[in-house]
Amino acid sequence: MDAHRQRLLRDMGLEPWFLRATPGATTQAGAAGPLKTDAAASAARPPGAPRPAPARSGSEAAPNGRSRIDSRPASETALVFAIVVLGLPGALLAASAFPPRSSVARLAQDLLRAARRDWAAEVRQVRFDWPLPSAQGAFRPALAAFLEKQVQDFAAERLLATESVAQRLKDAPLQLIVIPELQALADDPEAKRKLWQRLQELG
Repeated sequence: MDAHRQRLLRDMGLEPWFLRATPGATTQAGAAGPLKTDAAASAARPPGAPRPAPARSGSEAAPNGRSRIDSRPASETALVFAIVVLGLPGALLAASAFPPRSSVARLAQDLLRAARRDWAAEVRQVRFDWPLPSAQGAFRPALAAFLEKQVQDFAAERLLATESVAQRLKDAPLQLIVIPELQALADDPEAKRKLWQRLQELG
C-alpha cells in the first residue's frame, strides 16, 4: 500500500492493517521448531494435570530384575555344561564334553576298554546338556536320572567319572571310580600309567 493511500485512510479515521505472513506460515514454522523441553511442557500443562509417563525402551527391566528382552525360560538360555557318557557292556565313563575324534576321545575309549579288559568292544556315546528343554529346578536330579538310565542300558557294573563330573553328582547309581580330567591325563604320562595300573588292579 503506497504512502498516499495510507494518509487518506488515516484522515478517514481508519488504521491500515498489514498481513505480515501468509495463513499457515506460523503453523509451519512451529512444526519445524525445536521440541518442547520438560520445563516448557510443564508450563503448558494445566494446574493439577498428571505428568505424562516417560517413554519405555525395549530393554526395560522386568519386575524380577531381568531384561524383558532376555526373560526367557531356562530351556532357551545358553548351555551351562555338558557331560559325555561313554558306554560298553558292563562299564561307563562320564566326563566333561570333549571334541569328537580327538586324542582325548581316543583316550576315554581306551580307558573304558581297559576297565573291562575288552580291547575289541564297541564303545557308544551319549551326551547330557544342561539346561534340558523345559527343565525346571536343579540339575542334580536330572543328571542322576540320566546316569541311572545309562547304567540300565549298558548293564554297567562300574562307573568311571572325572573329578568335575563327580563334583556335580550327589546320588550316583553306582559307586564312582573317580579319575583325573582326561586332558590332564593326556598331558601327563605318569598319571596315565598310574591310572592304567589302578584299573588293572580292579580286575
